[in-house]
Amino acid sequence: FPGEIESMVNFLWVAVHNKKFGVEINQAFEESFNGYGLNHSIEEAAISWMIAENFRLGNEMSRQTGEYRQEFSYQPRGHAKYADVVRLFDWDAFEQFNRNTSESYENGEINYDDDVNNVPTDDRLLRMSQAFGYDLRPLIHFWGVHPDNATSLETEIKNSDLKKSTAIYDQLSFYKTIVPANNEAF
Repeated sequence: FPGEIESMVNFLWVAVHNKKFGVEINQAFEESFNGYGLNHSIEEAAISWMIAENFRLGNEMSRQTGEYRQEFSYQPRGHAKYADVVRLFDWDAFEQFNRNTSESYENGEINYDDDVNNVPTDDRLLRMSQAFGYDLRPLIHFWGVHPDNATSLETEIKNSDLKKSTAIYDQLSFYKTIVPANNEAF
């Protein structure tokens, strides 16, 4: 998604350590930021995002500097959505998504040459959902990525016959239970 190139570099750590070395995915996620002193679990990344002003206002995660600092790059919450998706489903579907995207690019079916930071959000959401066989919008939305054209994407999701996921529902319900209610709880 736009703005997350640096966070994807950290997610490669998760993939290698989980798949190659058998490190449990949440531990691999925590270690993916070892050099930065941000050893967050996926749940701690979720809390970090849920207490951010942009989350509370219903905004996307900031990808720009300015009033709100860049919330994607160099932060665990920037790649936590991918760890969450893999944890709920599996690596095979994630790899299939990446393979499909690369093949589509190589075949000239998609063109991201103009600006790799400007990959169409709805295209990526649809391709990810198709690879996993589920509508991933609720989970990806939780992690601060909103559709560009919600109506059009809704139509594409329906045309792809993608199912709603009880695993996603359960994960989002769980996140509601761990957000601190106040400063004392935090």
